[in-house]
Amino acid sequence: MNDGIRIGVIYARSPDKAERRLRKLAAKSITDIFQTLGYAAVIKELPAGTAQTGIGGVAEADVLVPAGTHSKQELRRLAAYAEALGIAAAGLEPMGAVLGADRVLLRRLLAGERVPQSLFRTFTRSQWEQDSAYFLIEMELTLGYPCRIGPADSGCGQETVLAASREELQAAVEGVFRRTDRVLAEEMVQGRVYTAAMGGGEDPGDIAVMELGAVLPPSDTGARTSAGKQLETEVRNASRRAFAALQAKGAALLYFVTPDGQSNVLWTDADLCPELGTEGIHAAVWRNAGTADGDRLRRIVRTAWEQPGPGNCQ
Repeated sequence: MNDGIRIGVIYARSPDKAERRLRKLAAKSITDIFQTLGYAAVIKELPAGTAQTGIGGVAEADVLVPAGTHSKQELRRLAAYAEALGIAAAGLEPMGAVLGADRVLLRRLLAGERVPQSLFRTFTRSQWEQDSAYFLIEMELTLGYPCRIGPADSGCGQETVLAASREELQAAVEGVFRRTDRVLAEEMVQGRVYTAAMGGGEDPGDIAVMELGAVLPPSDTGARTSAGKQLETEVRNASRRAFAALQAKGAALLYFVTPDGQSNVLWTDADLCPELGTEGIHAAVWRNAGTADGDRLRRIVRTAWEQPGPGNCQ
């Protein structure tokens, strides 16, 4: 066994049959990975919605690991489940799950820590109904075209669309308000994209930086060229302030962009609950930094297990 640490692989039951099948496959895949690494691992499916969740097969687990792609609301449920059991969660910090579900709060928190970021505007359905013309003009003058429109509670750019004209902008905003009550409009910065990953280094605070190119998200998860020395230092310094402000302890990702023709970087996005495993952008960043996937997963689990908490064997 690997230090005697027991892994509980968890996922939320989805009402969509295809999504549920994918989550089952992801859970089996990550369980196989951990068992190959020498861990004892079991799978737990949480009921959909607000149904009562029994402890089930993870009662004796030391660390919980989420499997499969979830909405930020579902990730909050998984985080609350881990917190209720008093069991450490690798890459599923309760604060990260909450902030990942509120992009406006996330942006304001990072602004308070002097993390440079792209421009944004937010407003509610009632404000829009009172004076939609004002908000259209304000977004045009402040953000320009194209700009990114989405619900304020969409994590890591999920459910966002690009608007390239006033007609598209108005349609995008009204589309959001058919699903939720608050819009987040963001500047779409043209330039080179970089990502900073935490979780996987020798030290829990280690940060790996990698250039993704001009596409976000990347079309594949293979290694790309590293950022230039000056830019890498700037991304890493901004990331340290951001991760400290977020109290991030497990796996997390930040995205930055260097505007065309400039030498500064701007924070644009975050994934505070990235999916773990040998595939995915989090693994690719650390692989590009020279850390093998098996070593990275061991360190993430070890870091989570060593965090103070009622469920840890300290």
